[in-house]
Amino acid sequence: MKQVIHEKDGRYKRWVNFPGVAIIRIFLYTGIMGMLFYKWHQRKAFNYFVSGKYDKAESSFLRLLEADPNKVGMRHNLALVKLALEKHGEAVKLLLDELDRFGGVYPRYRALGDSFYLWGKAAEAAGWYRKALEEGAPSKEDRSFLEKRLEICGNDQTFADAMEGIRLFNEGNKALQKGDSPAAAESYRKSAELDPTNFMTRNNLGSIYMNYEKDYPQAAEEFQAALEYSDLPLIQKNLQMCRDEERKHHEKD
Repeated sequence: MKQVIHEKDGRYKRWVNFPGVAIIRIFLYTGIMGMLFYKWHQRKAFNYFVSGKYDKAESSFLRLLEADPNKVGMRHNLALVKLALEKHGEAVKLLLDELDRFGGVYPRYRALGDSFYLWGKAAEAAGWYRKALEEGAPSKEDRSFLEKRLEICGNDQTFADAMEGIRLFNEGNKALQKGDSPAAAESYRKSAELDPTNFMTRNNLGSIYMNYEKDYPQAAEEFQAALEYSDLPLIQKNLQMCRDEERKHHEKD
């Protein structure tokens, strides 16, 4: 695999020679079968991402981007993978390139705000969060998220606390991967106190209460707290599963 990175005017340019890119291109431009083949590769890339196989997801999205560099959203998706890999600068460059190519819309402004926030750059994050808020938050949860993030970015101490919250969140993820759910739960609890906007901290903590400790009321409380700042279907599904499990538990009693 050969990768050549060239940066010009602060924008992201990348030419990648991957085995299989030519094949994807051939299929991409050969009608319905080509589109099905492309979507199969795209689904595989997303599966890698959601399962936490970020290196493989990165390679897969790079293949897709090389095969169809004008595809809307592909740089955005790759940027999310870069963020998961803590490659914040590369994520920002991808998102700025997407913005230049396809214009400013809420998801791009929000993603840029998140990228700078995770990168530890409060002023830049606040600027993009304001743009996202001005563009129009699609839900009350999004508006609450943006307003709280702007509040955090506007105070040096609360922002420093939030950065420590991110560190603890990552620490909790590592502990959970090792099967140490008590250590993960402790890290998540501390993280949630320091940065309430990190809804995935609450979601993961709720999952521990539900799946490991069978404490369904506490799990539901964590999922509901997460839903104050995000209406992600994943969190909604977890809350419903929690309520279903709690009902089954009461029926047995």
